Amino acid sequence: HEIKCRNIDERFTIRNIKDILRQHRISFTAINFSTSSTTQECTLHLGIKDISKLETYEVQIKTLFTSEHYQQIKYKVHHRTGRHCRENNYYRLRASNNRK
Repeated sequence: HEIKCRNIDERFTIRNIKDILRQHRISFTAINFSTSSTTQECTLHLGIKDISKLETYEVQIKTLFTSEHYQQIKYKVHHRTGRHCRENNYYRLRASNNRK
């Protein structure tokens, strides 16, 4: 049993996809990409073991792995890391000012 996701963002790696599927509690057996030689459209093929969850998974996956989804993830990671770095830098600067 297979779910096909057409027009996925090519910046997603297999590792990213597996992590995202696990976060959404979507159990899978295999993941594969194919690219159309004529349109260059990237399609994701997901092997699903439990046929009873096939329709549920298809609905969940509709909004995943798009360019918009990639931008959301990139934005979250960038801002989470940026905030962490700024906080550390703030405390480092404060500590060095207190020593003077």
